Amino acid sequence: VGTACDGTACDGALGPSAVLDHPARQHTACCNYRVSMRRGVQLLRQGLLQSYRQLHTGNAPAARNTTTFPSWLSNGAGRIRTPLTEPYPGVVSGPGYNLPQGLPPTEVTTLSNGARIVSEASMGPTASMGVYVNSGSIYETAQTTGASALLECLAFKATKHRDTMRIMKEVELLGANIAANGSREQMGYTVDCLRSFLPAALELLCDCVINPAFVEYDVEEQKTRLHMLLSNPDIQLTLLTELLVREAYSGGLGHPLIPDPTNLQHLTPDALAQFVKQNYTGKRLVLAGAGLQHQQLVDLAAPMLERLPAGQDASEIEPASQYRGTHAYLPGSAPHANLILAFEYTGGWRDIQVR
Repeated sequence: VGTACDGTACDGALGPSAVLDHPARQHTACCNYRVSMRRGVQLLRQGLLQSYRQLHTGNAPAARNTTTFPSWLSNGAGRIRTPLTEPYPGVVSGPGYNLPQGLPPTEVTTLSNGARIVSEASMGPTASMGVYVNSGSIYETAQTTGASALLECLAFKATKHRDTMRIMKEVELLGANIAANGSREQMGYTVDCLRSFLPAALELLCDCVINPAFVEYDVEEQKTRLHMLLSNPDIQLTLLTELLVREAYSGGLGHPLIPDPTNLQHLTPDALAQFVKQNYTGKRLVLAGAGLQHQQLVDLAAPMLERLPAGQDASEIEPASQYRGTHAYLPGSAPHANLILAFEYTGGWRDIQVR
């Protein structure tokens, strides 16, 4: 209380909200402020010290519960001792979840244009869907070499109904995962989401596959990205596998999947659109889903997929391939070596049967 104030610390102590226009008022207010702060600190210290003594000496008033948290956690009387394996007393439990016996059946529906819809109603809160097209580098020509690799990069870009930014925003709002994969014999586009977002995610997936716009800016941007990826020295093993398959087969499977990054000028938006028009047809397309009801999937997807022309079956136009074996060598600057020993697998992926 007897602390002197010279007025120099008054402004800062009072804060910006104080408006005092007289030195005497400033001096009085500053002293009162300091006294109040000291009194508050003393009371808080006394209260904490008194509570500590009561809790640890057992002198707390009888009307107050002095059980501390550590004693309640270990051996306190208020601890709940009902094991989690037994029902809690007085609580009526509802019916439990019965795990289905066996695996869900695989249901298949063929649309009027030959497109197939395959699904399994597996349990879980999420749904997975994928559009798979019997298309790839084996169907490429000298004029379309590298189209499959570039189509993978252009997946989920602008369509005739959405621009790229809108697609990304919708994917974010759905909380979905999207992916695309291009290979020698198939193109795959997948989306994973919560079941409640199934209709919106399915419409987005079909729109990106069936109605790509191939905006020139997107095409040129992905060419640059593809060139950067293929120039990375860390993909030496990938390039070695590519070279091995090219040399091991003649015919369709010998067509390059990974193009020469310096020779992509011929892949214009019109060339990509023509490649998709020729190969993305009904008889060569399958929509697969898991974690959803088959009839719901058919009702939602059929109006979109039936717009595709039927086209020819892939087995009728697939280029022939002949295995001839090879020895491939790819020089590099990496300090380690990669060796691959491969054998022909008769029949390939067509030997896999759907149960």
